[in-house]
Amino acid sequence: LEEPPQMPVNTPDSSFSRLTEFSMNHSKYEVYTDKQALLVISEVHYPPGWKMYIDGQGGHPLYRTNHALQSVVVPEGNHVLELRFEPESFTQNLRLSYASLSVIYLIILVSLFLGNREKILMLVKKN
Repeated sequence: LEEPPQMPVNTPDSSFSRLTEFSMNHSKYEVYTDKQALLVISEVHYPPGWKMYIDGQGGHPLYRTNHALQSVVVPEGNHVLELRFEPESFTQNLRLSYASLSVIYLIILVSLFLGNREKILMLVKKN
């Protein structure tokens, strides 16, 4: 490990892990360990954007292991681990895109209204 883990880890006497789902942006594992231990995941460590969830709760740190891989401290017992790629820059840019698209639609609607204002006012006067 390039930095010491925030929690103590032990060598388990009994443990297993099984990859249950995999895609480019998401991995899901079923894990059991009889002691709090370090699980090394055979994926390249890329800190920006990757988030670790244990039993649905986020905020678990990922550690660089052997200069390239990543690992996480797993508490004892049965757990479901999810590794998701959720870069904050993506969500920020997505919000910015939606805001920009809303402004463009608003400009189009206002220009259509102003361009056809006389026709709209004549229809309103008739009714």
